[in-house]
Amino acid sequence: MSSHNPSTSPDLDLPSSSGSLASLVSLEKKRARDRRAQQRLRDKRNDRIVELERRVQELQGACNTLRQENALLRARQDDFVALVRSWDEGLSSVGRSGLPLSLDCENTSWGPSSLARQPPERPVWATIPWNVECTPDDEMQARWHKVNPDIIAASPKIPSPLDLLYGSKRNKLADLVHQDMRQWNLRDPECLASGWIMYAYAQWVNAPSEASYAQVPDFMRPIPEQRSRQHRACLDGFYWPQLRRNLILKQGQYSLPEVVGMYGCCGRVRWPWRESILVPGEDGEFSIRPEFYKTFMSIEGWGISRDFIRAYPELFEDLDVDAIAYELR
Repeated sequence: MSSHNPSTSPDLDLPSSSGSLASLVSLEKKRARDRRAQQRLRDKRNDRIVELERRVQELQGACNTLRQENALLRARQDDFVALVRSWDEGLSSVGRSGLPLSLDCENTSWGPSSLARQPPERPVWATIPWNVECTPDDEMQARWHKVNPDIIAASPKIPSPLDLLYGSKRNKLADLVHQDMRQWNLRDPECLASGWIMYAYAQWVNAPSEASYAQVPDFMRPIPEQRSRQHRACLDGFYWPQLRRNLILKQGQYSLPEVVGMYGCCGRVRWPWRESILVPGEDGEFSIRPEFYKTFMSIEGWGISRDFIRAYPELFEDLDVDAIAYELR
């Protein structure tokens, strides 16, 4: 009879194998739980980062608004101080009671005109339009209207035409203008011409100086109504001064999103269809064709389709409609 060794019996190995399998299953479950927990943590962290980035953008927008409001308040305070000083100078021969220090009743002329003094005028380049304050999500808010001063300082005075046509990661201001232009589905001639004009205008209105004002075309420089009547900044983008005046005076009569939207589609630069607007330089860089630049930098180089004129005839009061009307050929 053969001897039987209990230590080598297959039946006795089953409990050990079953325990190992259970341990492996338990370990895999634990690893799965750990992976899910780690994924939840990563998701929460990513959500928190997105929320913080959104909050930072909101705070940056609020800071930019406050910075511009403070600049406007400081400018008005300077005007007020200058006005008070001018009165003091004008009343140097008048006592604090308002009576002349040396009274000559026979030769003194009494009345407001004898004491009135006009407040000093600020340089024309230092007075920007009086625009309505807009929230960052306002559909009528132009991207170039309120720009961080650091962006303006970092932007070249003369932009690359390709940056205006196709956007740019290097020139943030040109990219903002490009985004505004492209929302109207403009042809390249209108996109480049309008982008060039609004780039110069944005540099001046966000950081007023005599040099930046000189870059703004004559027809785009603010008229008195833009400085004296509060209005949306989008109305400053209409090229004809009289059209801007009529819009500002009658702005309450229209749906401005509709007016601005139609104008964006109906404004035309007087440039032949399919004619080139860029020329390559010896350095391989493209520049604006001189004839095209001369065209869009003059108000005579612009026109509006008759569709817009028929839709808003009252806005063309005191304007030569036949001279303005233009259809693409």
